[in-house]
Amino acid sequence: MPQSVYDAVVKQETDRQNWIVNNQGDENPYLLWQEMGRWMTDNCTVVRHNERLQQTLERCQQWKERYKRVKLSDTGMWTNQNLSFARATRDMIVLAEAILQGALMRNESRGAHYKPAFPKRNDEEFLKTTIAQYDSAIGSPRISYDAVDVSLVPPRLREYGKKADAPAAPAARPEKAMA
Repeated sequence: MPQSVYDAVVKQETDRQNWIVNNQGDENPYLLWQEMGRWMTDNCTVVRHNERLQQTLERCQQWKERYKRVKLSDTGMWTNQNLSFARATRDMIVLAEAILQGALMRNESRGAHYKPAFPKRNDEEFLKTTIAQYDSAIGSPRISYDAVDVSLVPPRLREYGKKADAPAAPAARPEKAMA
């Protein structure tokens, strides 16, 4: 790779860092992060409802706009934890948007994710890996899919919970008496 490729990335990251340090907005990155965490925990964990995912995705667009107004409480350049946190908050917003888009598009229950409106796994449409790629031209992720190789382990139905016809537990073995 030519040195110019590395130089361009260093310049991009330096510009991003300088923007955050010098930004005179009114948004606290810690409060933004806290709100985002609450919304994601409430609406995008194990049980997922499309209407709540959509509301959170709309809120995510607000977080992106609010992030443009982020202001640091510490603008020094020596071990600035506030700067590191603010940079990570932006990354968390981008990741939250990718997770929300992927979750909203996947109308099924699979693995650790359950959608009450779609309680069954839908292999015909979703036996595939979700891929999120950030598109800087639009400032959002693009979702695509890739096939899953099931040649070695074919998919099978997994059911959880108490089974009415489950076999009884084996009887306990009597302890041997010590002589």
